Amino acid sequence: MILPRLGAVGLFCAGGIYWTDGDLGYFNRGAAPATSRDNVYLKDADPSNPRAFPALSPAVMAKFTPTLLISGTCDFALSLAVYAHSVLAAQGVQTDLYVREGLGHSLFIDRDVPQPLELYAIISRFFQTRPRGADANTRCGHT
Repeated sequence: MILPRLGAVGLFCAGGIYWTDGDLGYFNRGAAPATSRDNVYLKDADPSNPRAFPALSPAVMAKFTPTLLISGTCDFALSLAVYAHSVLAAQGVQTDLYVREGLGHSLFIDRDVPQPLELYAIISRFFQTRPRGADANTRCGHT
């Protein structure tokens, strides 16, 4: 079964590599599972497999559709998002990176402060302006 190509992708508080592969691995030693094998969510994933960690492979990242990355200045995954944005841009993929001051990981949860509401609007606008369905396949160079 071949699935249709997505019109766009969002990576929020993430970056396509394991979180200790970025600055977190150095600055927060011991604060997070050291490797993906130690992480309950990723324990069965091969740490070298770009299907699990696409930013390991520029060739895989080159196949991404337009990508929105969002992180906060207090998010442990910020360096991962910046890295993924850099890899995508180097591969010619349309990519937008939004970093919001003072927000941490899971920055969408607290709806009592204005920043998450601003992010909802950014996400909505990003996806509303991207092609969907068959139009996405054609406009992204896939037939």
